[in-house]
Amino acid sequence: MAEIRDILEKEKDTNNSYLEQAKPEVAENEPENLLQMARCWKKLSVQFKQRTENALLISSKLLHVNRLLARLPASQMANIRTYFDNMFAETAIAFNKIANGLKIQSVENQSHLMSLLPS
Repeated sequence: MAEIRDILEKEKDTNNSYLEQAKPEVAENEPENLLQMARCWKKLSVQFKQRTENALLISSKLLHVNRLLARLPASQMANIRTYFDNMFAETAIAFNKIANGLKIQSVENQSHLMSLLPS
């Protein structure tokens, strides 16, 4: 469960900061608006991949811990269950923030991409 706590803390830090802008490989003579479009998509792709990988890792670890809890005697499980339930609630909040962050980034990218299109 300590690993899950560490991942959740890192995810909170990610929610509070932006990733560096990813730079796609492009030729020097490409128009600037096409370069910016490629950067927008690359940045969104990197963010989506990283955030979903974190969510899947947290989910799999929680499932593993839950299976281990089921094997414990009731007296031991009661002590750990409260901590697990609190961590599960924190995970739900983190997942909601991940989804909202990706939605916001998608909308921002869409707006930026639309501004780059020729009139």
